[in-house]
Amino acid sequence: MKELGEPFKKDKNNLWYISDKDVDVESFTFNDIVKSYQGRTSFYHINGVSDYVIKDTTLYPLLFNTIKTKKLLKEFMDRQNLFDDIEFPVGYYQINNKLKGTIVPYYEDSLSIRKFIYLHKFIELKEYYNHDSDEVDNLITLFLNILELISKMYYKNIVYMDIHAGNFLFYNNEIKVIDFEYNYIHFTSNKLKYYDTLINSYASLVRTVLRRQDFGEVHFQSGEDFYETERKVKSLRKTLEINKALER
Repeated sequence: MKELGEPFKKDKNNLWYISDKDVDVESFTFNDIVKSYQGRTSFYHINGVSDYVIKDTTLYPLLFNTIKTKKLLKEFMDRQNLFDDIEFPVGYYQINNKLKGTIVPYYEDSLSIRKFIYLHKFIELKEYYNHDSDEVDNLITLFLNILELISKMYYKNIVYMDIHAGNFLFYNNEIKVIDFEYNYIHFTSNKLKYYDTLINSYASLVRTVLRRQDFGEVHFQSGEDFYETERKVKSLRKTLEINKALER
């Protein structure tokens, strides 16, 4: 786990935190084209800190929220060194000694995949994610990149269930995973029971991107495992090439 300087402190359980007594914060929300304003989560900028923001978690019952959140943070703290391309929440924020939210990485000027598919055209993808000179291959690479992040967590006993286009961001030509809420995370070696739901959610994300990017109702279903699903993603190339050729 990365060492953090002021204004971050460590509590008796070795978790990083900041207090309202030590910092000033300013409330803001991320614009979301799907959720209503009332349904958006509140965030807080931390005065003097640019790499992290606070995500309000007080929608959940206070006691339950505190216990679950601190347990979640401890699990992430123990595993962060296993990942160099996924950044987990790093600590918590408290007001009057009560937990108010989690401290999460801040990807300024990033763009969620959901916003991209609603507001941008397929030809613009390379402006945010450019890993192959061929447009279709670049999209396939994006899908494989997302699958790799999900499977990497899975194989290290972090089952990330909150898979949808709003939780993957384009940032500095990379894909970042966000929104690690305890309702959607399972730390377990007994993970097979979650597999079908996880992999079907991934397939739904792929279908959503293709539909919103005018590829029509492409029939894509996940495989029996990550390897088979990877093969199916790669096999999409021919279908998508034909689809794009018909549009020209």
